[in-house]
Amino acid sequence: MAQSVMFKLLPQSGELIWEHYNADWEIDWNYNKGKTKDETRPYGYIFGHSIEWCKVA
Repeated sequence: MAQSVMFKLLPQSGELIWEHYNADWEIDWNYNKGKTKDETRPYGYIFGHSIEWCKVA
């Protein structure tokens, strides 16, 4: 899983771990766009998730 994130997903987003992907593992650039208050399904990039992935990689 870490291999896929590092080498397949990160290049799509300029080396950021994006929050939401579609069924083909392509970034869903519009998922919850404009809903900045949604804490459970936020839009875009979440810095804390990159820290979590550092522990795995």
